[in-house]
Order: sequence, then C-alpha cells, then structure tokens
Amino acid sequence: MEIMLKKELSYFQYLVKCLESNYEASELLRGGAAELAGIGEINDFPFRGKADYLTTDRIVDVKTTNDIGSWVYTARHKWHYDVQAYIYMELFNVQKFTFLVIDKGTGEIGIYECSDEALERGKKKVEVACNNYRKYFYDKTENVNEYVRRGYI
Repeated sequence: MEIMLKKELSYFQYLVKCLESNYEASELLRGGAAELAGIGEINDFPFRGKADYLTTDRIVDVKTTNDIGSWVYTARHKWHYDVQAYIYMELFNVQKFTFLVIDKGTGEIGIYECSDEALERGKKKVEVACNNYRKYFYDKTENVNEYVRRGYI
C-alpha cells in the first residue's frame, strides 16, 4: 500500500492534466507501453534501465523541471542525459529518444529529441566510464586511491 499526501496528489493530477491537454505530448504517450525494464551489456559491462514509455521505435522519457528555459543546458551539462539516452537506446534497441519535459511551475511542455551528436557524446562518456571502471576496479591496473584531478583556475 502506498500513501500520498493530498497536496502530492493534486500536484500529480496537475502534471497529468498538463500532459493530457497538450496534443503533441499526449500523442507521444500513445501506442506503446509504460515503465518497461531493460537489461543488457554495453562494453562488456551489465547495464539496466527502465523506460518511462516505449513504442516500437522510440523511448519517451518524462522529466520535470523548475525552469524549462534552461532545461537543455542543464540536461547536457549538469545531468548528462545524453548518457541515459545512449544507454537506453542500446538496451531497448530503438531508433529515437525523446525527452518530454514539464515545467512544474507553469505547466509548459517541452519536447526535445536526442540528436545524433548527443548520442555520440553519451556513447563516449559511457566508454570513458567503462574504461575507468575496468582500469581502477576490474583489472586493477591502477590504484584509485592514487588518482588526483589536476588543473588550473
């Protein structure tokens, strides 16, 4: 049994209403299945994920934000959603990845397709992460305790 506060219920009903009242957003969430788990290997490592919504050729990932105007910048530079898109496209073997974004304050909807460039960035980040994991934890060719970041300010 799950318990939800009335204010939480009202908030979620508001978000659903925003999605349902927007034709393009609601169309993205038709003809597929919600919350499907995927498991697979990438670069010889196990990965898993859960697609918010999956059709035959697309994953739709629903995100919320407090500032839809800066969402693209934040998605790229803070949250690295290009990594998520790459991993999920590999796990679910689809051709398109779409972020469906709802501004929590205004109800404004954003629909952002993942570009080939973003997927390539995500792929490179995953490769670096896998190589670092292999180097420091799997093969143990280097000691993670001796790693230091260096640079100038």
